[in-house]
Amino acid sequence: MRPRLPIPAWLGLLAVAAAVVYVVSTARITTSVTHFLASTEDRRLGELSARLPSSELARTIVFTVDAPEIEKAHAAADDLARALADDPEIAWVRRGADPSVGQALYELYRPVRFAMARDDPERTAQLVTTEGIAQALARLRRELAGPLAPVVKRIAPHDPWLLHFDRLRALEAERGAGPELDEGRFVTADGRGAVVLAATRHAPFDAAFVRPFSQRLDRTLADLDRRFGPDLRIERSSIHRIALWSEDVIRADVQRISIVSTGALVAVLLFFFRSLRLLLLAFLPLASGIAVGAAVTLAAFGTIHGLTVAFGATLIGVAIDYPSHLFAHLCGADGPGTTRPTDRGVWRGIFLGAATTVAGFAGLAAASFPAVREMGIFACSGVAAAVAVTRWVVVPLLPAPVSPVPITVRAAAAAERLIEAIGRRRRWGLTLVAAGIVLGGTGLGRARFEDDAKVLQRLEPDLLAEDERVRARVARADASRFVVAFGPDLDTALQRNDEAARRLRTVAEAGTFAYRSLHAFLWAEDVQRRNVGFFDDPAVPERLRAGLEAAGFVPEAFAEAFADLRAPKPILTWDRIAASEIADAVAAFRVDLSDGVALLTLLEGTDDPGPIVDAVEDLEGVRYFDQRAFLARAYRRYRERIERLVLVGLAFVALLLLARYRRIRTAAAAFGPALLAAAGALSILAWAGTSLTMLHLVSCLLVLSMGVDYGVFLAEARRGEGAGRALVGIAIACASTVLSFGLLGLSAQPALAAIGATTGLGVLLAFVFAPTTLVLLDPTP
Repeated sequence: MRPRLPIPAWLGLLAVAAAVVYVVSTARITTSVTHFLASTEDRRLGELSARLPSSELARTIVFTVDAPEIEKAHAAADDLARALADDPEIAWVRRGADPSVGQALYELYRPVRFAMARDDPERTAQLVTTEGIAQALARLRRELAGPLAPVVKRIAPHDPWLLHFDRLRALEAERGAGPELDEGRFVTADGRGAVVLAATRHAPFDAAFVRPFSQRLDRTLADLDRRFGPDLRIERSSIHRIALWSEDVIRADVQRISIVSTGALVAVLLFFFRSLRLLLLAFLPLASGIAVGAAVTLAAFGTIHGLTVAFGATLIGVAIDYPSHLFAHLCGADGPGTTRPTDRGVWRGIFLGAATTVAGFAGLAAASFPAVREMGIFACSGVAAAVAVTRWVVVPLLPAPVSPVPITVRAAAAAERLIEAIGRRRRWGLTLVAAGIVLGGTGLGRARFEDDAKVLQRLEPDLLAEDERVRARVARADASRFVVAFGPDLDTALQRNDEAARRLRTVAEAGTFAYRSLHAFLWAEDVQRRNVGFFDDPAVPERLRAGLEAAGFVPEAFAEAFADLRAPKPILTWDRIAASEIADAVAAFRVDLSDGVALLTLLEGTDDPGPIVDAVEDLEGVRYFDQRAFLARAYRRYRERIERLVLVGLAFVALLLLARYRRIRTAAAAFGPALLAAAGALSILAWAGTSLTMLHLVSCLLVLSMGVDYGVFLAEARRGEGAGRALVGIAIACASTVLSFGLLGLSAQPALAAIGATTGLGVLLAFVFAPTTLVLLDPTP
């Protein structure tokens, strides 16, 4: 009669099932490169970089529509704009100048014209002097005789200084380069194509919303092609397309790797174990490790990066070690079948191997890069789950008895003879180890590290080319370079932004670049209140009356201006702008941070940032921010930190091995293959001319973890019986890992390829070095 499944086994299966349900119901995958951005020494810039991908700049899509006749292009663009406006994912659409904006600006800025008189209160003070009033009225007379007389006549009765008129002109002057206008409609710089601007409600990397929108957009574009004919061409600049393409590539790689590596693993396991039941049981720790690792990661972060998913798929290399080692001992035994594994050395090896793996990855869980933290937490929780399921779920489900498999028995005997042969021919072993040391030493000396974050992603060339064509035809702000004013609150940030804008205005007069700033719309409260204070002077109305009479105006025609001078004068606030019809125009300038506010000045044509940096570098709380350069610096610093984390992980592993074996030579025998393999893998890549990245270092932890597993399994087996069976188990685990990681090394994504190539090479080298190092350093058990 089959024994009942123990309670721990049921609890384990229920926990794994719950993890699967949680992952399936809550999984959100992201491919944002900012997951590889650390919490840097300048934490505010780090947080700003992390928030930019969800900012309005990143959410904006630019379409260019071309046809042989410009009116046909405009007709298609109008239809596209209407379709976008009806889409629930679209926050706003702009086809050209909005006629209602002029009235909105008039209504917004007329009540605050005194507060927004001049951005320098000293200049405002000059306006209300007798001389300043005379100059203002002389200018008023000139404007009344000019082409804008109808507008001026409307403004002058309540605003003889034309303060509101100046504010509207300033808004236009500081609008910066943008889509050209033709009869109120956006056109390309050459005037041959129509332009449509739109912004999504969700960030480009939020695939749950962006993918359905992209599918609807594709249908809309296909419909326009059918209706307007093959000579219609619509192109777009959009981070959304690139993000979706990256996610699709990663998903395809993960699917391909999982299918092929699983098939190869099935073949290997069936070949050595000849049991469908053992095959299924071998996959249980693997599936459990991936499910629990993903669940813990999602619970900790809310989302999971695509690269962590790929990393989880390759957890097969570690998780399969445990059942492979166990089954190799059972199926490779030269004698009657056994009902349960009783060799304590087998379990000491499995538990010690898992402990060293967790110790090696624990340092990554404390890393500053979110994606690296994800990998560390995924690995630690996944490995712990895999070994627990192996011991308390798989063992009770084993068949009784487990019969020896002839091919596995013969393979174990051959492996035993190999170990003995290495012991007899120590010179060969010494030569192999020496070659590994030379390879590691010389290759690492040639290693070059690449810290540019862009190398972690390969982008579709056609999409990039289209993006560049659109941006070249529709001048837009550089999405990666800004001047940033930080503040603990909005008003402090506005004060700093005001000073930055005044300095940039001076630099921009040289014509080398253009900029767009919130300063064109809103100033700090202190500036506005000081301006209001000058107009509140009781003497100003009398000076104005005298000035009007002297200039030949009838003071009574300006009764509204006199009434406003005597009335309370409001100031402009962010909330008032945000509630107005120009809210979309200013949203891109503000980014809320955890401890304050960042105000962005958008730059255009900044090929030489030197003058900009010189202008703002001494301002408190103001920085010129080049995101790409910032990321490169952050990656370099944190690659160096990961190097230290790897060393810390190695130290923990070494201490665990020393505590277990109490002999330096035995601990070195268990640890040596991992070190030689990791150094050898990096050296081979360096000799091949590969630039190393942070992910190559992360992959070294996988190599070290599996290499230590191999060394520990052999060391423990040699203290009992079955070193040959242990080597067979290692060979099975190595074959499965090399197959899966070898495929990952062929990925189109550089980040996945880095993980695959490093780990595949390293694990193969660890298998080669494990028996040799054990025999040379620990010749007697």
